Amino acid sequence: MVKCCFVPGCNTGYALDVKQQKSIEFKNKSLFKAPKNTAFLARWHRSIPRKDKMLTEKCYICELHFKENDILLFDETILNDRMIFH
Repeated sequence: MVKCCFVPGCNTGYALDVKQQKSIEFKNKSLFKAPKNTAFLARWHRSIPRKDKMLTEKCYICELHFKENDILLFDETILNDRMIFH
């Protein structure tokens, strides 16, 4: 399944967007899976109304639709012996 942004009018994840990002040497935008928790999913649904599709826990929203401080960034390296470094 292709990961594409659920927000109406957003092209993130679609083939043309990915191709354009590669052509200008930009990294692909991050996509975040909708929450499985029904209360959080309902909040996301109210924030992103669509008449043609229902937001489910299988949908994705790209980084463009979040405030910078809503996204927690971290690096993680896993070695062969399964040690994890943050």
